[in-house]
Amino acid sequence: MLLSVKDIELLKLICWCKNIPVLAGTSFNSLYSSTELSILKSIGLLSKSRDGRNVRPRQAAYRLLDDAGYRIKPELKPQTGDTVIRRRNIASQILFTFYMAGVSVFNDKLSGNIKEPVYVASFAARQHAPNNPFGITRFYGIFCVTQEAFLVFYADDAGVHFQNELTLFHSLTEIIGIRNTAIIIMGKSSVSIGKCILGVNKGDKEKKKNTDSFAKIFETTALPIHFIPLGSAGAQMLKLLMMPKYREATAKAILKGKYRPPYSGLTDTDTIHYLEPHYPAVVAADMDVNRIDRAILNAQSKGFERIAVYALYEQIPLLKSRYGNTGSAIIMQIDVDNIKGALEHDIELYRPPSSLYVTEEGRSFDVSDISSYRKA
Repeated sequence: MLLSVKDIELLKLICWCKNIPVLAGTSFNSLYSSTELSILKSIGLLSKSRDGRNVRPRQAAYRLLDDAGYRIKPELKPQTGDTVIRRRNIASQILFTFYMAGVSVFNDKLSGNIKEPVYVASFAARQHAPNNPFGITRFYGIFCVTQEAFLVFYADDAGVHFQNELTLFHSLTEIIGIRNTAIIIMGKSSVSIGKCILGVNKGDKEKKKNTDSFAKIFETTALPIHFIPLGSAGAQMLKLLMMPKYREATAKAILKGKYRPPYSGLTDTDTIHYLEPHYPAVVAADMDVNRIDRAILNAQSKGFERIAVYALYEQIPLLKSRYGNTGSAIIMQIDVDNIKGALEHDIELYRPPSSLYVTEEGRSFDVSDISSYRKA
């Protein structure tokens, strides 16, 4: 048996992350199967934790990747603490989501002249960079496109030291010349993110001393905040978010010949709904809920009783619960397959090919070779 590109890519991801959770119920299901993980485990490249909930690389995996030209530093001592493993499992699912969106994820620092979408995980900066530029911050990483940078969090009730996080984030992005910044909050689904941020009582917003809840951040920051779920649904949102002028481009792709620019003065909307009474319309693919809230208030001030919201399938339950029940918006699903042909940019998710892996020297890796690594 010869290893495929897909096998090597999975090994790179796991060695980079150090730990991933087992596949069931995680964001990896759409990218890799439990069978593929089991094969790599059976030939001595991966191992399961004693409780069977996590997968980690063995030394043979690092040696094989070295032979393939990918040098990833192994841990001197595997981490086993529950808090560390939980954070690593979340971090790996976030990183896999960006990977599926075609983002460069094997980075341990930010550098100037961002020419392609880049994600720098905070764990990578801590493990691989000599001066640990991310310190003891709680954010999970920084995502950069050419002209914009996003601070990436995961929705939970632990709280964050938001001003400290933001200060470091802006200092790092200003060094590489990016001024436009925003926040991404990730979670298992848009609904779970919404429950954490939107479905809390006023008294619940400061659960831990000296920390800021995500509900408070949502209400107080002027930065755009995007709710993005883990897995393929979130990766699809990221693909749309990465397009230049993605709001206008997506609106044109949805409405095609019926597209019209938004009404004057309603800058938070993206177009005009094609059916009478021609409500202002918002493309919600970026899931900037604050922007949708503003669009509704501004539209009502102009005499419109509601707006139209175009959303991806995964986002609709949260949007209906927030807007549909009040009658402030009508929610319609974006057919991703239908808009692909109308977009100038590719929004297909990245799937590593199952073709044979061949090194630059023309060599492939046979399972029979790997047993020698294991014995060594």
